Amino acid sequence: MLIIGLVGGCERRREEVAQAVVGVGRARLVAYAMRVPRSGRLRADLLRDVVLKFDHGKERDRGLVLTHVKTWEEVEYIRALGGQLWHVEGVPSSEIAIQRDDLMVTPRAGGVRHYLDPVEALSETMIRYNPKAA
Repeated sequence: MLIIGLVGGCERRREEVAQAVVGVGRARLVAYAMRVPRSGRLRADLLRDVVLKFDHGKERDRGLVLTHVKTWEEVEYIRALGGQLWHVEGVPSSEIAIQRDDLMVTPRAGGVRHYLDPVEALSETMIRYNPKAA
């Protein structure tokens, strides 16, 4: 299952990116917004429950777009599952550092500067994604 975690930016921009990706059509993605306290362990445990309920096999075009990733514990879990982090244009997360393989994304069609638009980022993520490794 493909997992994309959206980090940084503002809530509205993350939701715009998620909706653009979910609306692509060929990819069977669902946006999921977790609005619980900032406790990293609690958020990671809830995320684990969501993934277990949603994952029905390693289908290449099925997955979750997690719109509000806020703690490093969530990031560790997403990365352990082979998920991809997208840092949304705007104020970077103060808790989650950008790593080399993370993507920079903007909700603007066509992208801007070093930010990909959501469809470009999804294409790059699909090319990188290997369901056998997840």
